[in-house]
Amino acid sequence: MLQDFRCRLGSRTTIWFVYVVVLFALVKTPFALAQELYEAPESLKQYRLSNLQVKQRGISKVISFDYEKIKDGEGSPRLRVRSDAGRVGLRGLSIRIGDSGTIDLEYQRYLPRALAGDDGLEFYFVADDSRYPSLSAIHFSRNSREFLISNAVQFGSMSTQIKPRKISKEEKERIAEAKRRRLPPEDVPDGYTRYSADPPLVAGVPILGGRSAEWKDAVVVRISGQYVYVSFKDNKRIGILKHDYIAVSDADMKRLKDDPGSYKPTVRTLPGSLLVLPENWLIASTQMPLPAGVPLKMEDRSEFKSVRFVGLDKEGAQVISETSMNPKVETVPVKSLAIESSVAAKLEDPEVQQAFKQKLKELIELTKKIPMGSSSMDSGFAMPSFGDSSTDASIASQSTANTEGARGAGKVDQIPVAQKGQPEVAERTWKDASGRFELQATFLESDDVQVRLKRPDGRIIEVPIKKLSEADQLWLREYKTQQENPFNNVVDLAADASYESPSESTELMASSQGGSGVRYGGQWKPWASISGLRSRPKSLAISPNGKFLLVGGSSRSAYLYSLPSGQLLIDSEDMDDLGNVTACAFSPDGSMAFLGGYRGVIDVYEVAASGRMTSKLRLATHQREISSLAVSSNNLELLSGSEDQTAILWDLKTGDIKARITDFKGAVKATCIPPGGERCFATDGALLKVIDTKTGNVIRTTEPGRSPHSGQASAFSPNGQRLALGDGYDFKLYDLRTMTEQRGIEGTEISWKAVFAPDNRHLIAGGNGLFNVYDTNTSFRVQSEKIGEHFYVQALATNPQGNLIAAQSGYKDVIVFKAQP
Repeated sequence: MLQDFRCRLGSRTTIWFVYVVVLFALVKTPFALAQELYEAPESLKQYRLSNLQVKQRGISKVISFDYEKIKDGEGSPRLRVRSDAGRVGLRGLSIRIGDSGTIDLEYQRYLPRALAGDDGLEFYFVADDSRYPSLSAIHFSRNSREFLISNAVQFGSMSTQIKPRKISKEEKERIAEAKRRRLPPEDVPDGYTRYSADPPLVAGVPILGGRSAEWKDAVVVRISGQYVYVSFKDNKRIGILKHDYIAVSDADMKRLKDDPGSYKPTVRTLPGSLLVLPENWLIASTQMPLPAGVPLKMEDRSEFKSVRFVGLDKEGAQVISETSMNPKVETVPVKSLAIESSVAAKLEDPEVQQAFKQKLKELIELTKKIPMGSSSMDSGFAMPSFGDSSTDASIASQSTANTEGARGAGKVDQIPVAQKGQPEVAERTWKDASGRFELQATFLESDDVQVRLKRPDGRIIEVPIKKLSEADQLWLREYKTQQENPFNNVVDLAADASYESPSESTELMASSQGGSGVRYGGQWKPWASISGLRSRPKSLAISPNGKFLLVGGSSRSAYLYSLPSGQLLIDSEDMDDLGNVTACAFSPDGSMAFLGGYRGVIDVYEVAASGRMTSKLRLATHQREISSLAVSSNNLELLSGSEDQTAILWDLKTGDIKARITDFKGAVKATCIPPGGERCFATDGALLKVIDTKTGNVIRTTEPGRSPHSGQASAFSPNGQRLALGDGYDFKLYDLRTMTEQRGIEGTEISWKAVFAPDNRHLIAGGNGLFNVYDTNTSFRVQSEKIGEHFYVQALATNPQGNLIAAQSGYKDVIVFKAQP
């Protein structure tokens, strides 16, 4: 037995040895393939390189050579440099190559390898047609798909030469098939015309849609810019097509010109949804008498889920999930809900209403069994009353009440009720024992300890009787029925923020438009689309003028795109010295751009009006990944955060360090330099440090969070007055003026990235294939935009005007949304 064991051990050792050898070969193979080039097909451009020389520029030397295009064609030319040991990386953003010109490469800046002795370098241009899949479908190294499109020029002595090889017949066939399946079908059937945006399509037009290089029957659902949303037969999901992928019959083209109004929508979806509504479902509206507890449908993660209606608030309808393991109330637009027609037909039946109410009561009781904080009502949402004296209020009745004035706003299935045996009472003025606070409210009920009051905004509060004035206590004795201001003890929230001083109340009662005039709870539509990135976007930034989108990628690269066209202006290619670009930003005036990498390096660029980016500074002190960047309003300071548990305040004129802030517990997730710049902030999700910008001294350290690992995302408001800390599925909110915790936000999933809108009020958070917008004044979710599935949105950005939101929309895609008026 022992001998047999030894034999088996020897066999396993041999297998492991072979495995290691094969693994080593596989690891080495991509490097070898990365150097393998292919002969350029006739369709690609061709260049001639010449006049290689060394120039003196000031105190430094540059390697210089000229280039000229000798044949026009497709493809984007890129510069490559290699030595006998392999490819040499170019630092910084890639060099833009035109029809002709001169390329200058600084020794120290661009060529990290020592140019000494017999070591030589070879320069040449490569290209691939990035619009189509190519040799990457055959090999697993992305560089293996490159074609040599120029001659090579050498500096120094080299013992090897570039030798491109021909593409095999099998490779050509596979490339051609891959292209064919990605492109629109080549031919259009007889009697059809490929669509060219004129005349405009309308919902209900039958078309042929290109899918997998074949034409499929479909119908137009809606149109958004250059994208057409269509429904294919036998498919519950809505597809998105560009014009080239659409063919319209000649008869329908004529009908579209003569009578476009004759078409009627045949496929229904919820607003912004990519799911087809079944025929027996209706879209909910404020005209329907929806009682509390009525079952509804809502899209969630590319499918419909069952929810129960709770009530209305100023932002929309409050619903609670029937299927969630941890049901919570959330606010969504009324029109984003659907109801089965069989249910809608019974809405006014009293017995059915009572059954709805009982089901909702069971769900509410379930939420009380789940820890949510210090109170079962910490969610901050209105829950209906289930007492015998309560009456179900419908959306229709609430809409009517809301038009009668502010007093009716936010009603949620609540009416004034008096103690049994007492007459109903009207609204009256209540005062606290100190005489400092008063409130107009309607009496509901009381016991020997506290009184329940209904405020004009519809919110129900509980006030300890001993906190009331003697006159009010006397009034209560006739009816027998925690904090400095007792009227702040809100236990049933229906619409807005807690009662504050008049000035604060005015601010917090503002509409969801915020200071920028953007309706964050309104409709957002795709405005620009970026697809086909080499790898997952790690960071995003929109230029202040809205013309450029900066994308940091996980392939050690960065990209600059023109908006809204989506045209690629700069592709940095491989920036090995920077690593994956984990943070990026523009300065407030757009004159500078910042790229922070996995290796702890920050590159600063000057940005021209054309989008040209010129290297300005390199800040290389952090030891690990850059996790956050904040630029001062005067462009003089940069506050960077890193996974090395430090934050650094930089002088952008000199590149010097003004302050190094240490002793964080985890990666610094968010940084902020508010306007005025007297103090700045940094947090790791557990610790918050307040820094004097002039001296660099830490003037205060607090612990607002449980742990740096309790949430993925943290964000400061641009004015430096609020902080949102991820806490599991939820967000904690802090007022940085008073260093006090505010009512937080309850979420339904982990948020992987969060940014404040420029109105300092709305928080944009990325989840599973969507982004949510929360009103931090009310803690309500006012918008949820579905942008994909099966991925987490880990890159988000907005512009200073707040009307654009850029979000990762897939593993290699980004969509920029624009707020609609």
